[in-house]
Amino acid sequence: MERRLVNDHHPPEPDLDRGLAALVSGAARGRLAPAAITPETPLGPGGAALDSVELLELVVSIEERFAVEVEPEDLTRLDTFARLVDLVAARLPR
Repeated sequence: MERRLVNDHHPPEPDLDRGLAALVSGAARGRLAPAAITPETPLGPGGAALDSVELLELVVSIEERFAVEVEPEDLTRLDTFARLVDLVAARLPR
């Protein structure tokens, strides 16, 4: 799959994990602190507990902050924080 940029005005964050953890915590409305998020943390029940609306808000935030595009089919694979990091890292401009 080709990597496509949403915009090229925002360079990638130097610390991807920390930036994504902050976005996940924000989407979860603070139910989970960024420091508590580990690679194994589920994005759904038992972790960040994101509902479908919060997950979409997270995706929009990620697309804007990291200048990447998340495809609708990607959402079904985003079950843990590690998979989210891997997805975004693979789509970052090089």
